[in-house]
Amino acid sequence: MKDIKNKWKWSEKKEIPYFDNNFIKIFIFFLLECPIKGISKRNKTFEECKINQSSFVSKLKKEIPYLKNNWETFDAKKSSDFLAQKDVLKDITFSHCFAYHSNYQKNELNSKEPVRTKLKGFFYCIRCAFAHGDFNIRTYNGKKYYQFQNSEEKSDLEVIKGRIIMDEESLLKIIGLFKNHTS
Repeated sequence: MKDIKNKWKWSEKKEIPYFDNNFIKIFIFFLLECPIKGISKRNKTFEECKINQSSFVSKLKKEIPYLKNNWETFDAKKSSDFLAQKDVLKDITFSHCFAYHSNYQKNELNSKEPVRTKLKGFFYCIRCAFAHGDFNIRTYNGKKYYQFQNSEEKSDLEVIKGRIIMDEESLLKIIGLFKNHTS
């Protein structure tokens, strides 16, 4: 029998903890200071900070062990199939943290091909979830978890571009790693 208390609905919207200091740090960093070129003007970009993105991904996987096996990207055109295969398309019974998202893609100036990176896709998924209010914060076994979804409406269909569940401690660690790298 499934544990009904663990059932997390993607569509449910919990109250936003505006006065929680950790929430404020996470919200400001990923939404207002998102380090992707052309997304925010309030922070230095990965490029301006001279961050090697593949090295930073490796560092995140080392510092946040569950990302080693539960961080995958997919082609946005095949998102439904990928997320269904991972069993996170419907409401989920919480059992672990994960990051499944499409690679960030945007045509950079003077480039014919979109720039696709795992790190930018991860940051962009969280940024869009905050920007569009498609996130929840839940407590499970005394620990806070953030549930993010990045989606877009196409005709009458919602296309999910990413779903991420991460614990608050890991999100704060990512901010610290980025800020330590840039100082």
